[in-house]
Amino acid sequence: MEKSLLKALLAVFLLISSLGFSQGGQSITGQVFYHGLSQYPMGNVIAKLYNSSNSIISTDTTDPTGTYTFYNVPSGTYTVKFSTGSQPGGINLSDAFTVMLHLLGLYPFNNIKAMAADVTGNGAVTWDDYFFILISYLNQGNPFPSGPWVFENVTTTTGARTGLTSGGSSSGDVNGNFVPTKSDYSVHAMNPIEDHFIGLNDVLPIPISSPCPVVIEGMHLVIDIPSGLTVTNVESLLEDSLQYTIDGQHLRITWMDTCVSKMDATSKGYDLEAGRPFITVMTKADNLSAAKTTYVFSLSEESHFMDNRGESIQGMSLVMPSLNLQLKESIALSVYPNPFFDHSTIGFNVPEEGQVVVRLYDSNGRLVSEIENTTITEGIHQTVIDGTGLMAGVYFYSINFKGENNYIKTGSIIKSR
Repeated sequence: MEKSLLKALLAVFLLISSLGFSQGGQSITGQVFYHGLSQYPMGNVIAKLYNSSNSIISTDTTDPTGTYTFYNVPSGTYTVKFSTGSQPGGINLSDAFTVMLHLLGLYPFNNIKAMAADVTGNGAVTWDDYFFILISYLNQGNPFPSGPWVFENVTTTTGARTGLTSGGSSSGDVNGNFVPTKSDYSVHAMNPIEDHFIGLNDVLPIPISSPCPVVIEGMHLVIDIPSGLTVTNVESLLEDSLQYTIDGQHLRITWMDTCVSKMDATSKGYDLEAGRPFITVMTKADNLSAAKTTYVFSLSEESHFMDNRGESIQGMSLVMPSLNLQLKESIALSVYPNPFFDHSTIGFNVPEEGQVVVRLYDSNGRLVSEIENTTITEGIHQTVIDGTGLMAGVYFYSINFKGENNYIKTGSIIKSR
């Protein structure tokens, strides 16, 4: 009888244990790290547990250590997928540069880098991803087709004792710059004040230069244009790969050396000379009066430069003058003949001694020639435009005079056939 009672108690125990196991199930725990690096756990990530039928059976959000846990999971095979509503970031020129190196066979990608680089979302890293990061995203501000974030999924079976880890990345942040921000790559704007007396329709060039010599491989600037000024064009000493986009009062300028077209990564970069303008932003004042109006230019925090190793340059500064503008008829002038065939003469009368620079631009705003750059005395002067080598069309001239006061005068002239 004792043996029968013992067998009965054992059967009840096994039944209760079996019921408890089948109803309670097991736990699945894992962690999410930025770029899969254990020192950068990702909090506020939504983890969803899918069963073999691709149905969601549980959801959790990672804590500051990047940890999520699903409780009471029945036995089986599951997939964990991730998403987040956190603000993405960290995308800069070095990411496009790294994609270029990868496409040239010089830089292998692990899984999370490849996912971050596939910003077009077509399942492969191609030149379309390079150009989307460089032009569509950085220069034009368009969102990535792949979405703002990418994550590695995890497949697991209940009962597995190994820790589950996966990586996530802001789309486009191939190099993992977003976490953490180790250094200050933003560009500091220096704004010396310049006084100008200009006419209502005068185009005012804003020269941008580096106060120190530096070698750059790429550049991304977002310039906040002060209210009351309109950007008409951007000129640059850099090659034709420079891109700029005007979005209201924001001017986005992006440039990377054309080592892509050379199919190598051996570029020595571009030497910015100290004090020499490498970008000139052509502007016009929307409203002017005899009273002095001040305009100050600033740079957004995402502005940065890249060196020829593909790394962001720290401590960069740019000189972008602030302007005190007043309405004044600056320089009385005459242009004859206009239209002209071979030569035309610009006559101008300046009110004082100073430095005069006369430049000629084509219809696209590109500098054709610097006709004169010299010191002149007060009074009437003349300079000759030599059009023998010019194609027929409309050209623009500017007369920039700097003395006790600064004056700018611009106008158009037609070269006939």
